[in-house]
Amino acid sequence: MWKRMDLPGVGDGAILDASGNRHPLNTAEDFYVKLAANIAYDRTPVPDASDEERKTFRRAHEKGLGDHFDLNRWKRAVTPAEWRKVVTVLNRGGRFEEPVDGYADDYTEHGHDYPHAERGGDRSNAYDGEHMRYRLESRVNFYSEAVPRGKHSFTGERFDPLPKLEDVRHYDGGVQVGVRSADTNERPLQLINWKPRTQGMHRTTNSPWLRETRPENPLWMNPVDADERDIENGDHIRIDAGRRTVEGMAMVTNGIRPGVVGAMWGWGREGDGAVAQTVDGTTTESVEGYGHTPYQFDRPMSEDAGIAKGRDAGFAINHVQPFDHALGNAGLSDLVGGSSAQFDAFVDVERLDGGGH
Repeated sequence: MWKRMDLPGVGDGAILDASGNRHPLNTAEDFYVKLAANIAYDRTPVPDASDEERKTFRRAHEKGLGDHFDLNRWKRAVTPAEWRKVVTVLNRGGRFEEPVDGYADDYTEHGHDYPHAERGGDRSNAYDGEHMRYRLESRVNFYSEAVPRGKHSFTGERFDPLPKLEDVRHYDGGVQVGVRSADTNERPLQLINWKPRTQGMHRTTNSPWLRETRPENPLWMNPVDADERDIENGDHIRIDAGRRTVEGMAMVTNGIRPGVVGAMWGWGREGDGAVAQTVDGTTTESVEGYGHTPYQFDRPMSEDAGIAKGRDAGFAINHVQPFDHALGNAGLSDLVGGSSAQFDAFVDVERLDGGGH
């Protein structure tokens, strides 16, 4: 479409390399495969993929993408020498730095139990002298000249340009979460959420490959909170947010503090083929399996791979977010930045009869 509109930045000669040579940008592969090549050649280039690795790459993509995978189109995006290194990066899901110099030798000697981070000392790649090796290099403003130009559309007051500790409030000033004040919540567990590495947006759940890495989003819960509710790892649970309840699976872990529960967002879809939809009397059924064998139920804290579940697996974080009392059918928001407030929901959790998921 970009080319049909005769816009600049695409077509033959659109990409300029470090040597001044120009390359075409006519397909998505022309852009994204070159990005993988840049990663492969950063600092010390990665090793070439062996013939067997390249066969594995081809078989995996042909199985997963079917007719949508064109190996030659991928290969044309880079030179033959670059292609072997691109496969090395893509087969591993990226490029990863050793935590300390000589880690490979230490791992060979000590195995998984080697505490490399603590023993690295001056050899650690985490620091460059007294400073972090990878640090924020841009300016950080503790006073913003732009913020006080805006006004709170309910009170008419200007926003404070300085950082401060404040209660989480509804549009009309009512307290949702007491931070400075002593306001308490009806439900005891604060629900947080995060974006997982394998799911960037709700639409990425369309990919069965990504859903295989995480078939659904279990609710993380500290053992202290789980014991109080007779909940065990992998149990089928109900999450009560007041305005709505959803069902999910418990993941009991010390990786989250007592009083807080959390889950990855991007699951629990209802549209885009996740469930049957009827429009004007015509029903479109949900998307069926992708040629896989029937999926197996995976268990949290286990490394056993699971086959992709449906697009509707898990629960949607949005369904358990609180509404703004003053606005009605709308969620809480950060009035300064304009984004939705995603960490101010409080829930309770109970084990459903039968427990096991």
